[in-house]
Amino acid sequence: MSLGEQPYNFHLQQERFNELKDICSYEEDYFILALYNSIFYLFKASRTLAGFTAFYEEIENVNGAGRIKDVRDMRVHIDEYLKGKGGKEKKDNARFVYESPDELYPAQPFAGHLFTGDASSTIIFDGAYLIGGRINVQDTIIVLERLLPDIIKKCNSYLYPRIAHEENPI
Repeated sequence: MSLGEQPYNFHLQQERFNELKDICSYEEDYFILALYNSIFYLFKASRTLAGFTAFYEEIENVNGAGRIKDVRDMRVHIDEYLKGKGGKEKKDNARFVYESPDELYPAQPFAGHLFTGDASSTIIFDGAYLIGGRINVQDTIIVLERLLPDIIKKCNSYLYPRIAHEENPI
């Protein structure tokens, strides 16, 4: 050991790792909740206002229809899923545990599932950050960044119809 070098402290490193893991978990939960609320309100808007259906459908289809709601429900109610309590869907372990479909990566030289994870897991596979093994964070962000200006314009056209032609009326 050289001068000034501290001996390795396993407990300190474990504590730092746990703090980092908690921060990542909080950020994932926030991302899923914000994403779920976005599609929830876009869906509600699409029921009464013209032009919102395409936004809702495109965001939903990035990860597969229904997966955002599934992961959100399973992460919010994880204790009920793990105990098998609650409604019928909370007793369905096949929904909670996810196996990647082979068609996601057909060029792979082997057959079978590439990964298996539960709704509380984070999987980093082939450069993709997958929350619950299902929600591709990078792909979702790319779609949201592309759609956001159009969503804002559409909202402004309903909220401020006289000034909808302006670039940033708010």
